[in-house]
This record gives sequence, C-alpha cells and structure tokens, in this order.
Amino acid sequence: RSSSSPAPAGPEAGRSGRPQLAAAVTGLVTGILALLIIAAQFTVQLVYRDYFVCVEDALTNASRQACERHLPEQLRPLFGDPEREE
Repeated sequence: RSSSSPAPAGPEAGRSGRPQLAAAVTGLVTGILALLIIAAQFTVQLVYRDYFVCVEDALTNASRQACERHLPEQLRPLFGDPEREE
C-alpha cells in the first residue's frame, strides 16, 4: 500500500481550479478585446487611407485642411482639424 494520502474531498477540492479558470477567462477576454481594437484601428487606416496619405504628404496647413474632402461629413470632427471653423 502507498502511504500517500488521498486527495481532499469536500469543499476544498474544487477551489484549487477556480482562480486558474478566472485568470484564464480574464486573459481570453483581454486578448480578444485587444485584437478587436487593433482590427478596428487597421480597418480605419485602410478605409480612410486616402485621407491619411494626403495629411502625411501635405506641406502646408492649407493643404492639410484641404485633405478633409476625403472624409465623410460625420468623421470630420473626429479626424479633421479641430481649430478650423467652417
């Protein structure tokens, strides 16, 4: 016979796995959220590529403001020049 004691039965038996499960679920949720944020940023860069290329290539403030024509009206307050009043 072996002299090792059997695994504890009762309430203590199930508790050892719960912190690991909670940490695993938290890690999965955090990872998925990070991937969604990266995918959204990549999509915005891809869809509005003309605007971002135009802004990068602009040599003057006037030409940078003219790049807003590449954006839809709804996004101009987000990406456009906040100091520009129309």
